[in-house]
Amino acid sequence: MIRGCPLFGGGWAFKDWANPEGSPPGDRGSFNFSGFVGGGQAGCDYQFAGAWVVGIQGMFDGADMNGDVIDSHNSNFDLTTRINWFATVTGRLGYAVLPNLLLYGGGGAAWVGDHDVELFLGSPSAAGNVTRNGWVALAGLEWMFAPNWSLFVQYDYMDFGTHTDPLFFVDGSGPHTFDIKQNVQAAVVGINFRFGGPALGARY
Repeated sequence: MIRGCPLFGGGWAFKDWANPEGSPPGDRGSFNFSGFVGGGQAGCDYQFAGAWVVGIQGMFDGADMNGDVIDSHNSNFDLTTRINWFATVTGRLGYAVLPNLLLYGGGGAAWVGDHDVELFLGSPSAAGNVTRNGWVALAGLEWMFAPNWSLFVQYDYMDFGTHTDPLFFVDGSGPHTFDIKQNVQAAVVGINFRFGGPALGARY
């Protein structure tokens, strides 16, 4: 059955900066940061063998998550990040522990869009917009409270590993590269509507 929904919640992220070309090279600092997320998802599910549900879904969220750290080798530099969005494509497998209550988990591919800036004495020195890719694992609980309508809560853990990302200087020269390790977590609440009416003998 095809479904779609709006969703909203909160997000948390961790980021570690290292500069392989610096003087001296090495770790530049790490930080945790958080903010609001909101967007939507769409998917398709199939209920089988009584209480089992298998499906696939895509999710896109805008984000307002900002953080920064002072460069551990030079306090004149401040490394800042803004996460603008993230997206996932996942499969899920669930079991209806009650006729109207589904417990599920899943995983798949994830992407995140960041705006990274290196500040020198409070002014931008280098910046870049970067899209990273990685993997996601998720778990959730979905409650069917009316025909075709359900409420769900879901937790996502997205890991983007370590990527070498370019930042271009304000005069257009560069790039100036950093090795950045990152993960993002999100806890969201949403309402699903299932199109086409419930299938015979199935709710999800």
